[in-house]
Amino acid sequence: MIAVVFSSCAFRPVSVLLAAFSLARGRVEIELSLAQAGFENGTGLLEAMSHPPMEEHLLPSSGQRHRVVCYDLETTGLELVDEIIQIGGSVDQSRIFSKYIVPATRRVHPDAARIIGLQVVEGGKGLKDLRDNSLLDAVDEGSGLEEFLHWLEEVRGDVDGIVLASHGAIFLDIPVLLIALRRRNLTDRFKQIVSGFCDTYAIFRADLKIKKYTLQSLYEQFIGRRPEKHRAPEDARDLHAILTTYFKTNWEGWIRGSEPAFAPPPVHPTEIRTSISPSSAVELNTTSATQLSMDLPPLARATYSVKCMEEYVSWRESTEPHRADLMTITASWNVRGEKLKKVLVKNLLAAGYTYKRLADEYRMYGDQRFKDRLEQSILHMKRTYESYLTDTKDLNASVVANRVLEHFKR
Repeated sequence: MIAVVFSSCAFRPVSVLLAAFSLARGRVEIELSLAQAGFENGTGLLEAMSHPPMEEHLLPSSGQRHRVVCYDLETTGLELVDEIIQIGGSVDQSRIFSKYIVPATRRVHPDAARIIGLQVVEGGKGLKDLRDNSLLDAVDEGSGLEEFLHWLEEVRGDVDGIVLASHGAIFLDIPVLLIALRRRNLTDRFKQIVSGFCDTYAIFRADLKIKKYTLQSLYEQFIGRRPEKHRAPEDARDLHAILTTYFKTNWEGWIRGSEPAFAPPPVHPTEIRTSISPSSAVELNTTSATQLSMDLPPLARATYSVKCMEEYVSWRESTEPHRADLMTITASWNVRGEKLKKVLVKNLLAAGYTYKRLADEYRMYGDQRFKDRLEQSILHMKRTYESYLTDTKDLNASVVANRVLEHFKR
């Protein structure tokens, strides 16, 4: 059986052409299936999807200066379609931003409401603090975002741009914020102020001395006891405190150019240089350690351009509708916890698969050929696109292919 695949640019939907030739009863039967993104003819054709974006980082060099602002969002849930219910920001312990927002849907998911202690009042005209049943001063989404941008303009001062830092931001805070800005036609203004996003989770995950990466655990490790607040301004302020303490503690090793306690830095396909060259880092004095800036190598490596994040969000939006169907593949997988199940699905999405495409290819190729092709496809994705953005490294291609094959053999 022969398959021919034609694909377009990695950042655009691909057209897939599969031609299968088989001998049956002395004659050649040609089986042809054609699928394009967004089109189906009802005959079980394969579906096409875009690949994840390549990483594009803000890295040190001469030229521009950036101010790092820690921020956090409370949202109505944990999906891309959820809305902002509170924005918090912190430049230091004294300059704090806080704004409550009434979501347009007038609803907070019950699980989220229990965690953050916020709910929309009856009639959707405001927010209530469930901890003391008090009414909160809240605005609509557009007004809240406008106020946040105005505050960012003020704290930017005379530097060239803002880097927004948040913990675990890649997976929720960045997409939800960019989608909200797009919805309110504020993206262009935002990009005039903000140069990049930093996901601080990546900083601590790369430190081999640290075993627990939640904001709560990090605060207790570096600073002390901390109540479970789950409010945006407190989380932003506490993240700023964690980072300044952490970088001050480790600064001496970085200015010597050694990071012995760290995993090797990833190879970044694309780099945008914006601050200082690595060779000049040794000239910095230790007072810089208390200031969050792009002069800090681990922070710079965890910072992405706004353009990269826009492409990442577009990719997430295109793949999200297929996630639930692919999760059925993991239903009978006897593995501890949900994390590896999610990683398996992320591998399939990053390689351009939908459940329908997998089912079609399994019927077309049979057990061994299907498994071999799937494993090669996952390997190609890992060689070409795997990064912190895809979150696919915890499973190898063989494990993914075997698990998918077991599902379809049932």
